[in-house]
Amino acid sequence: MVLIPYDAHYHQVAEILQPYGVEVYGDLEFIDRLSKKLHEVFGDRFFARPNQFRKQACWYGEFDEFLYIDTDIVVFEKIINNLNYLAKYDFICSDYQYAGGIKNVFTPAVFDEGALTEADCQDIF
Repeated sequence: MVLIPYDAHYHQVAEILQPYGVEVYGDLEFIDRLSKKLHEVFGDRFFARPNQFRKQACWYGEFDEFLYIDTDIVVFEKIINNLNYLAKYDFICSDYQYAGGIKNVFTPAVFDEGALTEADCQDIF
C-alpha cells in the first residue's frame, strides 16, 4: 500500500501506518508539481479543498495494477473480487453510490424519523 500525502503534515500518519507495510509515495515533488499544475489549469474555483486532487498521482505510481480507494469509502465486499477483473480489463471503476441509491447508505429510519424526505433525496441518489 502507498500513502499519497494530502499535505506536508503526513509524517505522523505515515509513522503509524509503517508497521502495516504502508509506504509513502516515492516522488513527493511530483505530487506537488501535479497538484500545482491541476490547480493552474482548473483555477481556484474548481477545487473544494486546495490539495483535493493530489490523489491523481496514483496514475503515475510504481504499480502496473492498483486500486485507489478514498479514505471516506466503506468497502462492503471482498476487494480481491474486483481486482480479479484486472486480469481481463485494463481499467475498472465502481461508483457504488449510483448503483444502489439511498438504501445502501441509510436505513428507512431517515424517512421515518423525518431526517430526510423522499424529495430531499431526489437529486442525490
